[in-house]
Amino acid sequence: MFPEFCDAICQEIRDTIARGQLPNDENEKKYNEIYQKLCAEVGDYCRPILFEETTKALDALAKKMREDPPIMHLEERRKKNMVSEYNEVVMDIRNKLKHGEITIDESVALDNEAYEKYVVEAYQGKTALLKEAEQIMEQLAKLIKKNPTIDTTNHELNKKLCKILNKQFGFKKTIIVWDRKPEYSVNAFTPFGVDVIIKGATLIENKRDKGYYDKTHTHVCYVQASQTMIKNFDFSGEEMLAILLHEIGHNFDNSPYMIISTIAALLKTITQVVKKVPDSKGKEHIIPNIPLLSQYFMLTNPGKRTIGTLHSMWEKFLDKVPALKVLGQGFNWLSTQINKGIELITAPIGILTAPVALIFSPISQTATVMTRMGEQFADSFAAMYGYAMPLNSGLNKLSDRMGMVKTASLKNPLTKLMTDMALTNRYIVQMCGGDHGAADARLVSNIQYLEREIKQGNFPNEVKKEMMFQVKEMKKFYETYKKLQIEGNEMPITSFTRELIGNTFNGRTDYIAKFFGDTFGPNYTK
Repeated sequence: MFPEFCDAICQEIRDTIARGQLPNDENEKKYNEIYQKLCAEVGDYCRPILFEETTKALDALAKKMREDPPIMHLEERRKKNMVSEYNEVVMDIRNKLKHGEITIDESVALDNEAYEKYVVEAYQGKTALLKEAEQIMEQLAKLIKKNPTIDTTNHELNKKLCKILNKQFGFKKTIIVWDRKPEYSVNAFTPFGVDVIIKGATLIENKRDKGYYDKTHTHVCYVQASQTMIKNFDFSGEEMLAILLHEIGHNFDNSPYMIISTIAALLKTITQVVKKVPDSKGKEHIIPNIPLLSQYFMLTNPGKRTIGTLHSMWEKFLDKVPALKVLGQGFNWLSTQINKGIELITAPIGILTAPVALIFSPISQTATVMTRMGEQFADSFAAMYGYAMPLNSGLNKLSDRMGMVKTASLKNPLTKLMTDMALTNRYIVQMCGGDHGAADARLVSNIQYLEREIKQGNFPNEVKKEMMFQVKEMKKFYETYKKLQIEGNEMPITSFTRELIGNTFNGRTDYIAKFFGDTFGPNYTK
């Protein structure tokens, strides 16, 4: 039944590989040649049978390939427990092919389309575009580490990065601006979009084959990040891209939690749109609150574009006046030293008041539950694209190293003790009342998200292996997180506190947010 010439070709390829004369990147090409010859010979054979026979003949060769070729990959998919809709579509394709209603090439296209529609679910992994974006971010990170005052915003690599992210997510425009905030206040943020809140599902597309996407191509995504964190905390390009993906995730969040927190924030400040200012005679005049109105303006697409343009112009101006950059660096250093000193000096007070903060944590966590749910959505967004581990690694660097003393200073027992207490205070504050929650809660939440996807999703083997590897690495990282060391210097108080509280709540120290359920993650089953 099976063409004899195929066996001969297969044996020739096996012999060539055994002699080490066939590079891996040529394997798929050889497979495709065989596939085309089989198509010409078999003719009326329905495609699934063709693949089954091909699989048997080329099994030995497949094991030597770095990646499964398309014809093997599709057969592997069929061995899985496909959903009933997919099976029905496959049967329909078989019948049409058998009766000559469609060609083999058409059947390939239809089968691939059906696979993407019915099999691939939430988890996407690192797409080709995001891998390209990661490479660009690595190059930018190297430039920033070499020259911390570089104008990253207007750099050609940053412009290229914006275009790639724009293509990945379908935005009208992606704007990434880089600031040089002091070490103590570095962050990344994105303003929520009024259009996302209002339009919701009419703007956002949830497709299994490409994840979240702006189907109207009208949204402007604005992200501002501190390049200080790349230099001072040794962020890799992968970690920085994970942070950017977290912020991009906020741009797709139109969940009830986001809507409620947005309305609450607007109601809180609406009475401050105008303010009373007395003149020289003591008479009060009502004037608009320009800073607040500018913040409102930034929530709109035109506002984001305007702020992005102004920031770009400011960076170009700073390049022409180097003295201002030097002055800015001096200010950043001074403010960081002052904040360091304040946090270390007040550390013992924080330790004494920690029990009170823990007692009232149910109230403080309830007050921040809406924003925490939004943060968890953004975390799972980054995890869905294969950046769970680098995201949590980057967040941990921010949590443990932001504004802390350098390694050399930790040789002093008193400084080390004060630093240990300060880090303990940070953890308790983040765990009890921080908008983002503690790093362990976010890490464990991402682990649970991936484990849930592995259990419920219907993925190819290589994708499942990738997800399981991420889960394994994050679990190792969690154990390292609980037993804190800063470049070899143990922090026993912080480690004890994290271990005690973490074990009490099984890692989910955001116990109030957990009570609301884990329905915040991206869902592509619609």
